[in-house]
Amino acid sequence: MTVLGLVSLIVSIVALGVALHAESLAGDAKWKADEALSVAGYAEDLAREAMGVPPSMADRR
Repeated sequence: MTVLGLVSLIVSIVALGVALHAESLAGDAKWKADEALSVAGYAEDLAREAMGVPPSMADRR
């Protein structure tokens, strides 16, 4: 294997590692966003319940 081939292999492996790490970060960000939406929805439901709004009226908005 030539030096150029070895360098190319190393660069490819590093690029693959960077891509996998970026995909992992994107997955974590999506999970956190989904969790935040879930918490926000729960807080909204609690607020409606505290105001005495029946679920049927809340769904009509």
